[in-house]
Amino acid sequence: MTRLSVLFGLILCLAALTLPAQHSRRGTGRRQTPAPGSSAGLQAQFNGTLKTITRKKLTLELPDGNTLEFFCSKKTAYFDGKEKISRDSLKPADLLTVDATPAIDGSLDAVKVSRQHEPANR
Repeated sequence: MTRLSVLFGLILCLAALTLPAQHSRRGTGRRQTPAPGSSAGLQAQFNGTLKTITRKKLTLELPDGNTLEFFCSKKTAYFDGKEKISRDSLKPADLLTVDATPAIDGSLDAVKVSRQHEPANR
């Protein structure tokens, strides 16, 4: 019985010594790269005219006449040049540039919405 308890104690001590080595803090400040094939971090930029805007959705009419719908969240930032503005200050017919990321379901999430004062060059 004593041999068994001594052996069990040694196994616990060895396990306790190896566990901290597996969880080092080295590299915690590094930025993780997204997995290949994932859409994390990818952003696309769209230029067009604002058709409608609500608390959760923004509809943009592209120069070719097509429309795109973007989902807005608390993380969506609105700008007029470099100045941060509120969503309510945007009006239909404003020229906008929308930086968006694709969501898992294929929809577009607006990250940054910028009001333009002249048509953006493509």
